[in-house]
Amino acid sequence: FSSAALRRPIADLNTDQPLSSFVNFLKPFSASSKFIVLDEFYPHSTMPAGIAVSLQKRLMRQQKLDDLRSRYQDFISDYESYFRRIDQLPARFPNLVRHNTSGPLCSEEPGSCWWYNRSNFHAYFTDNAHLSADGLELERASYKRILDDLIMRVKTIKN
Repeated sequence: FSSAALRRPIADLNTDQPLSSFVNFLKPFSASSKFIVLDEFYPHSTMPAGIAVSLQKRLMRQQKLDDLRSRYQDFISDYESYFRRIDQLPARFPNLVRHNTSGPLCSEEPGSCWWYNRSNFHAYFTDNAHLSADGLELERASYKRILDDLIMRVKTIKN
């Protein structure tokens, strides 16, 4: 499967090849794991040089930074097919835990997903897709909630 295929338009979910391929990809993980945590896609920069380099150049040239973000609604619209497919997974994998990674990235200002930390000017991405230390720090609380929940669920299963 490819992540790009998960964004293709859907004709019929019952016969959807990208969904079928992703399900087949997840089956061995599900069979050998108590839980699977799926980090969902999140808004990211498409700057050719990456956000950190673009941010640094703009700061040096004293250029505006207010466009270094995406609109949350644009992200949801662009990834509509992806989310429709992902919505099908819990019925197939009861041990799947979805991690809404866009939540923390898009919580600073309603409707916007910033690509950098506006208080210290650190990029949230090392390139256009992978989170930097600052980006990962945004996700810390949501990962902690998931792990705390999974620890409790494992304890419940053992008892």
